[in-house]
Amino acid sequence: MKYIDIYSKGEVVRYLQKLQKGGQINDCIHIKAKQGHANAFYPECDEDWARRVPAKNVHTDMTGYGAPSSYHWPECPGDCELYEKADDFVKSIMATEKVKVKKPEADNYVAEDRIGQLRSLPKDKFDTTKLVELCEELNQNYKWKNYFAVGALLRTILHHVPPVFGMKEFKHVASDYSWGKSHKNRIMKLSESAKDIADNILHEHIRKLEVLPKKPRVDFKAELDILLAEIVTILNS
Repeated sequence: MKYIDIYSKGEVVRYLQKLQKGGQINDCIHIKAKQGHANAFYPECDEDWARRVPAKNVHTDMTGYGAPSSYHWPECPGDCELYEKADDFVKSIMATEKVKVKKPEADNYVAEDRIGQLRSLPKDKFDTTKLVELCEELNQNYKWKNYFAVGALLRTILHHVPPVFGMKEFKHVASDYSWGKSHKNRIMKLSESAKDIADNILHEHIRKLEVLPKKPRVDFKAELDILLAEIVTILNS
């Protein structure tokens, strides 16, 4: 497989043109190639509206030293409400990014700085790459109001993290780990209520009349943040 040279802005831009012609992204002013870690160029939607698809044609290094530990190509939603056609798509991609207004934290299920902490954790004990990806997909689906997916991803995270606490199941993380009193109540809520809601979303049979879930039904943001913060503390120790 020929890898894309992500240290060449021209090569990244040419591949984005290819993705645009193939229909994966729109010829939109919000698609940019921005220089970032290790001076590589990273494509993204500057409105955070595109899905992030893991790149199979880019060399990565799990340690983050020889190359980025992960890399993604954008995928625009089919009918993007923020689409603005670029007069010249190539020049638009290469243009200096506009100043972005910080979005309210309510737009995210997991805070961006918390994801950043998870991403930067040492990998000598556990590799948090999958956990970071799950959190990012959780945020994206929460923004798109895909509440079935939010419930399923939340359940996946709870199933994924118990080994960090030296346990096999999340119910034991909630009941046996030495949380403080206030935190323990929150984590028990995450273990019981969030699990029940997610299992209901995943396993409920079709009915004559369906009522779709709304945002409050899947809102365990505070409880999840307590869990993720403790993971950061454990893996940094």
